[in-house]
Amino acid sequence: LVLAPNIVNLVSVICMVIYFVIGSNFEEKKLIKTFGKEYLDYKSEVPPFIPNIDSLFKKTIKAKNP
Repeated sequence: LVLAPNIVNLVSVICMVIYFVIGSNFEEKKLIKTFGKEYLDYKSEVPPFIPNIDSLFKKTIKAKNP
């Protein structure tokens, strides 16, 4: 869309984003069904799409210094 901004590319990007969001909801339901509380605990610590950079650095530092 950035390299060739036209209506076809815009519609394609919108469709891909919608598909990604809906697909991730279905997959999340499947993961909850499969892993239960363990996945719910993980989900409470990790953001859905974009990871929190601060928490990534804290976990890396914590893993290096037990």
